[in-house]
Amino acid sequence: MKLTQPCGSIDSPMLELYKVFNQEECYHDNCNQPTALDQFTCTTHQPTTRPATMAVFVCTATVEGYSEQENFADLMQNPDEIATQFSQLGYDCTVFSDSKIRSLKKALNSGAELVWIIAHGEDGVGVRCVDGIMSWTDFELNLQPCGLLIASPCFTANAWCEDDEGDFPLRDGLRQKVDAALLTHGSGHHFCVRDLESNGHFEIHRYARLVKLCKEYGFQKAVQLMRKELNKHFGSIASHVIDHEIAIGHPQWGLESERIARA
Repeated sequence: MKLTQPCGSIDSPMLELYKVFNQEECYHDNCNQPTALDQFTCTTHQPTTRPATMAVFVCTATVEGYSEQENFADLMQNPDEIATQFSQLGYDCTVFSDSKIRSLKKALNSGAELVWIIAHGEDGVGVRCVDGIMSWTDFELNLQPCGLLIASPCFTANAWCEDDEGDFPLRDGLRQKVDAALLTHGSGHHFCVRDLESNGHFEIHRYARLVKLCKEYGFQKAVQLMRKELNKHFGSIASHVIDHEIAIGHPQWGLESERIARA
């Protein structure tokens, strides 16, 4: 995942200076457009009522093959920020930030309503942690059924797994276990940027906003509304997010009326 570190507020025109700061290496211009499109379909199961819990794995350490500037410690600058933002939406949040494979397993094994994984993903390899790599096959095997999976590592929309019957796309395995998921197509971008007034982290607030919209409108419409908001407020920068984000799952996941009906 390429880390983007523009100056200014997340809603500031200064964010448009991204290309000025990266003239020699304008990452997104070289990105391939998604070949795998969103799939808002009713999966083999209806969304399940679970306790309102959230499990987050953040690889804050500098891992092999990446520089000190290419970790995700920026998300833990305020250690309570993730838990605070999602607790406002009713979720009891556990954050695993020691960057180890065992903690990634705990997050995947949690069976939480929300699972968010933030780490480097490598094509044909897996998710890189400070003490090694979890293969894409093990990633799929360790994931317990959950509500929304936010799989931020690169290539989660493109990865392949294997079992006794042969190879299969990770996304196909995930569709049997999650109600909804946001996957990363190719090598995505991570925005290390905070709002100048609130000091809120762009990525944390973006996903909290998405979950709030899911509660109001359901997963499919929430994704569509979120993309409209990104385009409206960030102009050309929005493509850095939208072009790499693939949504799959039940179109009504998160809708409060659906949860009440199933309770």
